[in-house]
Amino acid sequence: TGRITEGTILDGEILDSGDEVVYYFYNIQGVDFESSDVLTDEQKANSIKYAPGAKVSIRFDPKNHGNCILV
Repeated sequence: TGRITEGTILDGEILDSGDEVVYYFYNIQGVDFESSDVLTDEQKANSIKYAPGAKVSIRFDPKNHGNCILV
């Protein structure tokens, strides 16, 4: 559950564990937030969608705007 907003991918990296993590930011009511997520296998299959500068959908908790995930 939660609300959806648009975010922008800032950067990405592959961790020593082999996981791919992306860093992104989004803005809610004039406040900027930054976060990161490890990509799922499905998301990795469409990696161009998560390249730096790409627009992505973010689901966030309306009671805690910093609690979010990539959609």
